[in-house]
Amino acid sequence: MKVYIAGRISDLDIEVVRDKFQRDENLLAGLGYVVVNPTKITGNNDETWTECMTVCIRELVLCDAIYLQPDWEYSKGAQLEWFIAKSLDMVIMFPSRINRSFLSL
Repeated sequence: MKVYIAGRISDLDIEVVRDKFQRDENLLAGLGYVVVNPTKITGNNDETWTECMTVCIRELVLCDAIYLQPDWEYSKGAQLEWFIAKSLDMVIMFPSRINRSFLSL
């Protein structure tokens, strides 16, 4: 199963953002998922928010699930990604519910 990580990026220190996304990528990969980490598919400081979201949404729709970090509700982009995932009937995963039972999905 391919999982896209969604969470707050804007207005946070870039190193904090990279660390939290890497931590979740490691967690999900350790559970056997193929992970799409948006901090690794964007990151050119010259990109606008819209340009970043275009890249991210293109990757999101190729996934089977979305993993919502605890701060996702404070992010306009993550809210958009959640809406798209929900509209496409993707599996929606939350940190509080992650366990090995997702391996069977």
